[in-house]
Amino acid sequence: MEVGEVRPAEASDFDRLIQLAQSDTDGGWELRVKKSFCSVFTRTNELSNFKMIKVTADVSELPAATMYNALHDAKYRAVWDKQMCSSKEICVIDAENDIGYYQVKTPSPLRNRDFVTQRSWKVSGGKYMIMNHSVYHKKEPSRKGVIRGTSYYTGYVMESTGPKSTKFTYITQSNPGGNIPAWLTNKLVTVVAPKVLQRMLKASRGYESWKKKNDPEHMPWLWPDQNTTDLIDWDDVENTGLENELNNSEETEEYPDPGNDDNTLMQDVQDDS
Repeated sequence: MEVGEVRPAEASDFDRLIQLAQSDTDGGWELRVKKSFCSVFTRTNELSNFKMIKVTADVSELPAATMYNALHDAKYRAVWDKQMCSSKEICVIDAENDIGYYQVKTPSPLRNRDFVTQRSWKVSGGKYMIMNHSVYHKKEPSRKGVIRGTSYYTGYVMESTGPKSTKFTYITQSNPGGNIPAWLTNKLVTVVAPKVLQRMLKASRGYESWKKKNDPEHMPWLWPDQNTTDLIDWDDVENTGLENELNNSEETEEYPDPGNDDNTLMQDVQDDS
């Protein structure tokens, strides 16, 4: 699915996610970081100078379904995601697709970033999948003081490898907007990605105990009849709206001189991650 495209995800869209997750150096991926608990790869493509990144990990004592539910649960995300300023579901497309808003904190002196994305999900053959890409929605135009970013492609695959073990893959290619150069973003993400993974794993391990005390039967991503969000009004979404919005954004920021401050900024990002 392309940026700005709004439609229910098809089997071929999830097949592409699986292909990206399962491919290695033969698929154009370059290993950038190897740690005891994860590997980080990057890959270039024609979409942007901002590289696609992939983080993989073999996770023990954590079922794939638990990770899937933890990442889906908006109320729980407000508990564990300390980088999130705000989020909300804007509308529902169908039982496995919606459009939402997410704003993330960014280290000073940069402005916060926000994203409007279509999210799609599916469970098939022991694989639990979530993916998103940026779209336009009339009810969430660019906000003053916040820079609108672009998610070209983001996906999660949680593949069950046993009753309590999971092969976890996180893929993303995003443009944070503003004045942050692509070379610095590409450098930062390889440093920050393992920390983001650790946060996700810690949150997932705590999910079941939290959920038992917090509306345990409410899981609209599994039981769509529970969803009370408005259905999509197709007049509110436009394929050209996102491009116009990004091109006409008046929000700018002062980016530090890379020759003097990029190490400081990188430390700030690591501290905040």
